[in-house]
Amino acid sequence: MAGKRRTPQERNRDLAFIAKLRLQGFQGQEVVQKLNERKHIQYIYTSKMLDQDYGKISKTWLDSTVIDITQFKAQKYQELQLLKREAWEAWEVSKVSDKPDPSYLRLMQGLIEGELKLFGVGFLGGVAAPVQEIGNSVDPFEQAIAEMSDSEYSRLLLGSDKNEGIDFDDYIEIEKD
Repeated sequence: MAGKRRTPQERNRDLAFIAKLRLQGFQGQEVVQKLNERKHIQYIYTSKMLDQDYGKISKTWLDSTVIDITQFKAQKYQELQLLKREAWEAWEVSKVSDKPDPSYLRLMQGLIEGELKLFGVGFLGGVAAPVQEIGNSVDPFEQAIAEMSDSEYSRLLLGSDKNEGIDFDDYIEIEKD
């Protein structure tokens, strides 16, 4: 029994069995023992074989989970574009009514931020910056918008009846030199 080598079919069967055991939390000698306890095998399974099989399993798992990040980003970008178009259409419809719904504009803002994050860009103090540089800082513009009521937000974006927008200086403290 010691001299028999595994056939390709036996190795594939072992790989499937090992993968299942590995996912169940079994390791090293436990796996070797379980493989050798099987009655249908005609060879002795060794720790060296396990190391080789672990390598094959790891490579197979890695190869099956690698995605093309450019393709993934392109798909997510197209999804965001579709949502933006629908949000713009809903915003235009809501403007016809007496009370335009600013939630569509907030949705648009979130979608635009999603696009920026998708490509690794964010805003820090109104200036585009790589996301890593932003950290946990709070943009005063975003903070002011978050604290506005829906009517204030609508007036900001649409202007009042006199076509005057809200002055942001009323909502955020601006450091003066």
